[in-house]
Amino acid sequence: MLSWPRPSLQLLLLLIQPAASSLLPGNATDGVQEVIVAAILPQTNTSYAWAWPRVGPALQAALDRINSDPWLLPGLSLRLVYRNSEDRDGLCSHSMAPLAAVDLHMDHEPWVFLGPGCTYSSSHVARFTAHWDVPMVTAGAQAWGFWEHGTVTNTGPTHKKLGQFAARVQDAFGWRHRAVLLYTRDTGDDGPCFFAAEGLYNVLLDRNVSTYHHQLHDVDYRALVQDIRDNGRGRRSVWPPCLSPTVPHRPLSSSEGSPPIRQS
Repeated sequence: MLSWPRPSLQLLLLLIQPAASSLLPGNATDGVQEVIVAAILPQTNTSYAWAWPRVGPALQAALDRINSDPWLLPGLSLRLVYRNSEDRDGLCSHSMAPLAAVDLHMDHEPWVFLGPGCTYSSSHVARFTAHWDVPMVTAGAQAWGFWEHGTVTNTGPTHKKLGQFAARVQDAFGWRHRAVLLYTRDTGDDGPCFFAAEGLYNVLLDRNVSTYHHQLHDVDYRALVQDIRDNGRGRRSVWPPCLSPTVPHRPLSSSEGSPPIRQS
């Protein structure tokens, strides 16, 4: 027997139910009101966790599950509509996503938007959904400041929570000096490393921590990291906020012996 993701269904129901009180009789057909759920997601690039090929079937299955049970939303029928948020290169687009949102709003007047996920495209769409007073649910939009848009609901962790977690870990170990290493070159992506570091940086600012910015040029990074390991253990912590999820990593400050830096 299939096990349905009840929390996700409950969230969708909670978002939809408040609007039921404002139904207009002219919008109903045979006593059934159609509820439009609009998805704005990457169409082909499955490197994004929220790409349409990954989550589209699950969204449709969830709506079918709701529609098949007359006790969940009596008198309502959910229908999923979709628009692509990619550019021609298959990357999240901060221009295509808001255009898709406007098209969906004009054509269908959806009750809720699902996506986008990428930071820049989400920020533009969130401004529209806040103006329209329509909920926006996203598995992305992790960057600092999205809570300022009252209609945005994050279904996953955010960089603000990452910063709070890192601060609690540092308090637990008594670390009082922090260094955040950040690669700032513009690579044309969605800036995941910058936004991950931003969460930690802003949490530290809220805790009245003095911060200093140093830009490094032509640095021997292996020697720099080895110096941090040799001199910072137990007193300082260095957090690499944005590494590949396939690379095991931990704060460089520890009570263990530090292995030498490998030469590649």
